[in-house]
Amino acid sequence: MAHRCFIRDRGTENTAVIMIHGILSTPRHFDWLVSQVPDDLAVYNLLLEGHGGSVSDFSKASMKKWKTQVEQCIRHQEHCGRRVVLVGHSLGALLALDAQQAHACVESLLLLNVPLCPAVKPEMMGRSLRFAFGRVRREDPLDLQCYEDLGVVLKPYLWKYIGWIPNFISLLTLAAHCRGKVSDLQKPCAVFLGEQDVLVSIRTKKWLQNVPAVRLHMLPQGTHFGYSSQEQTLISQALFRLLERE
Repeated sequence: MAHRCFIRDRGTENTAVIMIHGILSTPRHFDWLVSQVPDDLAVYNLLLEGHGGSVSDFSKASMKKWKTQVEQCIRHQEHCGRRVVLVGHSLGALLALDAQQAHACVESLLLLNVPLCPAVKPEMMGRSLRFAFGRVRREDPLDLQCYEDLGVVLKPYLWKYIGWIPNFISLLTLAAHCRGKVSDLQKPCAVFLGEQDVLVSIRTKKWLQNVPAVRLHMLPQGTHFGYSSQEQTLISQALFRLLERE
């Protein structure tokens, strides 16, 4: 299964859509949405460092490196004189929130399952352990959805995962930082939260529902890893509305 950065840039576009996937995820999370972006817009679907490889590769990555990747991509669009729409899923949504304020070229955001209040449900812990030992219940739709969204090759050597701890601590730290800043958000922001999410607490909703710049949508069938076809349509429509802003 290939995990790679996708770039569509002819050099003449005046708008760029930057997509940032979640922790342990993959740019493939946005495959369905990339195909909806009009051809006259640039697309940068990033592969965050440490993803697309092994357990050890992820251990060598860091929040600092991920922030630098996002920062460099936004600066490139600034250099090209483009307006930017940031699209983030999970960790990517936090990185988008963290980066947007420092860049006037970022005009709006589309955030999916933003973990302002992370909460790993017990069923997800068991699923992760099974995946490490190569046990995927292919008759279970959520198992398949989660496995297909996985951007790191898991191995049954549990001691190797110790190196992941700093990255997850950094995620929790960034989530707390974004909780404290989200009320200051001034740029139009469409947020979608899956009601079946096993990694993001529904308490996230309270941090968003009274922010004037935020348009919050709840997805009854949405999980952390995917959305129904009808929900994908709603997300696509929200992106189109953001892109139409001048």
